[in-house]
Amino acid sequence: MPIDVHRKAREKGMSNLYFIQVGEEIRRRRLALGWSLEQLADACGITRNYLGTVERGRRDPHVSTLLSIARALGCTITELLGHPDADTSSRGLEMARLYERSAPHVQDAVTLMMRLLVKADRSGEATESSGEPQKPAKKGGRKGPRKPRDQGTET
Repeated sequence: MPIDVHRKAREKGMSNLYFIQVGEEIRRRRLALGWSLEQLADACGITRNYLGTVERGRRDPHVSTLLSIARALGCTITELLGHPDADTSSRGLEMARLYERSAPHVQDAVTLMMRLLVKADRSGEATESSGEPQKPAKKGGRKGPRKPRDQGTET
């Protein structure tokens, strides 16, 4: 019988259902392997108490902790964090897999780049459906094409 995470969150006075869902996925996978909290905690290098708080949705674990848990459970962090919706693109899934396999300095660079791209997109520098960047509209000024400059001749 599936657990009603919304009811569980209301009972516990929690507002962030995502932590509960991630914790429940960790618990589900751990129990499927027949592992105790202590066995998984030892495999991840964390304490049993900390793992218990993560499973109950009371902690927001660091990405490195989630990676350790995913590896110990034999899954990817993407699988651990939730099942993709039907409309999730294969490109997005590929990006998540590549990110997961990258070195930390590469992950930092990719994260920064994505933040900048999203910020630019939200500020109006959107892309056309073809994927090509749109040129920003000119504000006033000359209309029509520019005349080429004559280079190399003196006037």
